[in-house]
Amino acid sequence: MSALLARLALSPGRVVPVEALIDDLWDDVPPDGGADTLRRLASRARARMREHGLAIGPVAHGGGYRLDVPPDEIDAHVFERLAADGARLLREHAPDRAAEVLDEALALWRGTPFGGVEAEFARRTAPRLEDLRLTAVEDRIDALSRTGDPAGLVPELRSLCAAHPVRERCHGLLIRVLHETGQDGAALTAYEDLRRALAEELGADPSPWIGGLHGEILRDHAPASSRGWTNPYLTRFFGREDELATIGTLMGRTRLVNLLGPGGVGKTRLAAEYAAGAAPRTRVCFVELGPLREEDSLVEAVAATLGTGNTSLAAPGHVRSTRLVSALSAVPTLLVLDNCEHLVDSAADLAVRLLAQCPDLHVLATSREPLAAEGEALVRVEPLGLSEDDGGEAVAMFAELASLARPGFTVGPDNAEAVAEICRRLDGLPLGIELAAARTRSMTVQQIAWHLNERFRLLSGARRAGNARHRTLRAVLDWTWNLLTDQERLMARRLSVLPGGATADSARAVCAESDVPADEVPFLLSSLTDKSLLMATESSWGEPRHRLMETPRIYLEERLREAGEEGRVRDAAVSYFADLVENAFTMLLGGDQPRGLAVLDTEHDNLLEGMRHACRGGDAAQAVRTATALSWYWIIRGRYEEAERWFGELDRHPGALTPTARTVSAAVRSVLPRQEVSDQPDSGPRPGPPAADAAALASHPPLAMITPKHRLLAGDHEGVLADAGTALAHPHPWVRAAGLATSALAAEAAGDAAGAEQHTEAAAAAFRVLGDLWTTAQLVAALAGFQSSRGDVDSAVASLRRALELERSLGASERFTPTLILLGGELVRAERTGEAEEVFQDALDTAKAPTAEHRIMCLAGLTDLALLRGRTADARDLVARARHLLAGPLADPGYLRVAVLCREGALALAEGARERARETALRAWEAAGLLGDAAVRAETAELVADALWHAEDPEGAARALGTAARIRGRRDDGSPRVRSLVRALTGAMGREGFERGYAEGASGAAPLLR
Repeated sequence: MSALLARLALSPGRVVPVEALIDDLWDDVPPDGGADTLRRLASRARARMREHGLAIGPVAHGGGYRLDVPPDEIDAHVFERLAADGARLLREHAPDRAAEVLDEALALWRGTPFGGVEAEFARRTAPRLEDLRLTAVEDRIDALSRTGDPAGLVPELRSLCAAHPVRERCHGLLIRVLHETGQDGAALTAYEDLRRALAEELGADPSPWIGGLHGEILRDHAPASSRGWTNPYLTRFFGREDELATIGTLMGRTRLVNLLGPGGVGKTRLAAEYAAGAAPRTRVCFVELGPLREEDSLVEAVAATLGTGNTSLAAPGHVRSTRLVSALSAVPTLLVLDNCEHLVDSAADLAVRLLAQCPDLHVLATSREPLAAEGEALVRVEPLGLSEDDGGEAVAMFAELASLARPGFTVGPDNAEAVAEICRRLDGLPLGIELAAARTRSMTVQQIAWHLNERFRLLSGARRAGNARHRTLRAVLDWTWNLLTDQERLMARRLSVLPGGATADSARAVCAESDVPADEVPFLLSSLTDKSLLMATESSWGEPRHRLMETPRIYLEERLREAGEEGRVRDAAVSYFADLVENAFTMLLGGDQPRGLAVLDTEHDNLLEGMRHACRGGDAAQAVRTATALSWYWIIRGRYEEAERWFGELDRHPGALTPTARTVSAAVRSVLPRQEVSDQPDSGPRPGPPAADAAALASHPPLAMITPKHRLLAGDHEGVLADAGTALAHPHPWVRAAGLATSALAAEAAGDAAGAEQHTEAAAAAFRVLGDLWTTAQLVAALAGFQSSRGDVDSAVASLRRALELERSLGASERFTPTLILLGGELVRAERTGEAEEVFQDALDTAKAPTAEHRIMCLAGLTDLALLRGRTADARDLVARARHLLAGPLADPGYLRVAVLCREGALALAEGARERARETALRAWEAAGLLGDAAVRAETAELVADALWHAEDPEGAARALGTAARIRGRRDDGSPRVRSLVRALTGAMGREGFERGYAEGASGAAPLLR
C-alpha cells in the first residue's frame, strides 16, 4: 500500500493508468489478477487517506487511479519547485533570497526518498531526488558564500566533499572558499585530493573550471569574482530565462555559442546578462565589433579590451596573436564578440584559433548570421513574448521603461489594449519597445499606437547614448540592408508584399524575374533567414515558411516603392493567391479539407493583402475571385465580420461581379449574424439571395446549404422544400449531400422530428463519405438535438463529443466553443453536473478571446446548472452578468435575448415569484416568435407551461406543453423540466385530463393562452 501511495504521489492530481501502476508496483512479475489486487490495495489506501482528509479514487470508466491532492501538498514537488527557484535567484544575482528559498526547500527532507519502498519506480526516482538535494545544498552554500563571511562554510563543505569524493561542484566550492579566506595551502590540498580521487576512481582530470581555480591560486591572483568587467545596463532585464539556461547548457558542451537574431531583438543585452552571471567565476572580456571595419584588426580590438593592447602595431601579426593567446590562457575567460555580422569570416577565424590554443576560453558571439565555425552552437534569440492574459514580457518591459520616462505611468484597463497593440505591432522587439516607451514623455500610448504607421519617424531621436546603429529603428534596418548582396536586396524587398510569409512556391511566383532566377529563390530564402531578416517557421503540413517581421517588412516596402516595382510585384502576388484560394476552396469540400483549411489559415493575411491591392489598383475582378472562393472558409472559421466587410467592399465594384459571385455575396450576407443592440426591435431577416440554378450550384456547391438557411430564417418553408428537391437532383455529390441536410430542415420546419432526424443522419453519413469533416461535425451536433428530445440524452452527449473530435481535427480551437456550449447543456439535461461545469469552463478557456455572445450562452448554461443544484443566489448573479452583456452590440441579439429571458423566468420560479415568472415566460414566448427557430420557440412554450403550473393553472400548462410538442415535432422527453411537468400534471389532473389538455395544444385547436 505504501508503494501505491508513493507512486500516486509522484503524479498528484493526475491519472496513472492501471497498466502503469501494475508495472511500477510489481516490476516484471505482476501477480495473478493484477487489476483486482490493485483495486484491493487502492481500497485500503483510500480508507487510510480518508483519515488524513485526502482522497484516492478510481477514474471513471476504469482509466486508472489518482491521488486527489494538489502538487503543492507533496513535499517532493514543493522541493523541486523551491530548488529551481533558488537556483534561478542565484543566477539572477540575488544570493540572500536564494539562500532563504533553498533553506526552505532543504527543510522538507526527512530521511531517504521512498524509505521502505522497494519497487523499481522508487529505485529509479530516488537517485534523481537525491542528486537534486545535493545540487540544492551546493547552491545554498554558493549563495551563502556570496552574502557574508564564507569561512563558516568550510566544515560543512569538508563533510560534503568527504561523502562525495568525485563530485566536482562541492570540491570547487571548498577550494574557492578556502582561497577567498586566505587558506591557499588548504585550498591546494583540497585540489590535490580531488585530482587524485578523479584519477583513481574515474580515470579523469579535473574540469577546466577546477583547473582555473587551481591556476589562480598558483599565480596568487585574487578570485575572479573581484575583478574586471561589470554589466553596463542600468535597467531591469526581462524574460529570456530559457535562453540564459540554454547558453549555460551549451557552454558545457562546446566552447563557442552564437546568439543569432535580427537587429534590435536584444542579442547584446542577453550576452551581457549571461556574462554578468558568469563574472563571479570567470574573467569577462566584452568586445564590441560594430565600429570595426574589415581592414581593422580583431586581435588588437580584443587585446585592447583585455588590457594587453600596448603591443606595437608595427610588431608582426603572429607576435600580437601570441601575446593575446598568452593573456587569454592566464585565467579562465569568457570572450564576448558582439555584433559579428559584418566581420563574420574574420570573427569566425579568430574564435576558432583562440579556442584551439586556450583550453580555458569560452566564446559567446552575437550576430545576425552564423559564423559557420566548427563546434559553433546557435541560440536563436526571438522577440519578447506577448501573452493573452497579462501581455507578457513585451508589455512588462514597456511598462517599466515608460514609468522611467514618465513617472507614475502604469498599465491598466484604460491603456492595456493600446500598450499590447504597440508591442504586437513592433513584433516584441526590445529596441522598438524601448524607443516607443521613451515617447510617453510627450504622448499617450493611444497616440503612439495611432502613429505606428509612421514608425520610423515616430521612433527616432529617442536615444542619444549607445551605439549609433541602435538609436533609431531605421538605423538598425539600414545596417541590415547594407549587409545584403544585390540579389538578396531584390528578394527581400519583393517579399514585403507578403505579410503572412512565403513558401518557396509563393516566393518564386512573386519574386522571380530575370534578375532573380526561379531556381535561386530557395537559396536566397535560406541566406536571408541565416542573416536573421526572415524568420523560418513550418506550416502545419510540414512545408517550410519564411516571414518578415512587421517593422522590417514596412522598411522593405519603402525600398520596393523607391525601386518602382511595387505595382508589378503586387499584381504577381494577387494572381498567385487567387489561384491558390480557388484550389483550396475545392479542398474544403472533400477529403483534403484539413489541408485546405490549414493553407487558408496560413495564407490568410496574404489573401487579404492581395484583395486590398486588387481593389485599390482597379483589378477588382481578382478580389471578387478571391472573396468568392474564401466565402465558405469564412463561414467555417466564423470570420463573419470579415465576410461582411469584403462583400460590402465588392458591392462598390459592381462591374467586377459575375452572376455567381453576386449570388454568393447575397447568399452569404443573408445568413451572417448582424451586430445590433438587444433592446432595439429586431430588424428581421435580410433580403434573400436569388435562387441558385444548377450552374451556380456546380461552381459554388455551398450555396446548396446557405440559401435554404436563409429561407428557413425568413419563414419560407416551401422554398426550403424546393431547394431540397433541386439539390437532391444535382449531379455534384456535395450538393446532393446538402440536399439531404436541407430535407432535414424542411422536415423540422413541418414539425416532423422523426423525419428530420432521419434526414440529418443520412446527410451526416453522406458528408462523412465525401471527407467533409466540418459539415459532418455540424450535422452530428444537430443530430444530438433530436436524440436528446426523444429522451436519449446519453446518445446526444456522445454525438456532441464526436462532433468535437471532428472539429478539433481541423484546428482553430476558438471554433469549438459553440459545440462545447451545446455539450454543457446536454450534460445539464443529463444531470451530470460536475462534467457540465467543466465543459462550460472549457468553453470559456478554449476561445482565445470569448465573444460576448459565447459568454452569454455559457452564463445561460451555468444558470441552468446552478438552478439544478438549488443555488439560486449563484443563478441570480449569473443572470445579472448575462443581462449586463446584453446591453452592448451583439451578433443577432434576438436569440440571446430569448436565452436570457428563459433563465430569468426559471430563476423567478425557483424564487417563488409566480407572477414575475409568468410575465417573463410570456415575453420570451413573444420574442421567440420573431426568430423563426422551432427549437427556441418550443423551449419558451415549455417555460410558459412551467409558469402556468406554478400559477395553479394545470389545464393551461398541459396545453402549453402540447403546443411545444407540436412546434418541435415531438415532446422533449430529454428535458428535466418537461419530465417533471408531465409527472406533476398527470398527478394533479389524472392521465385522461392531462392528455386531453395536452392534445388541445398539440393539435393547434387551442391557443397557448386563453
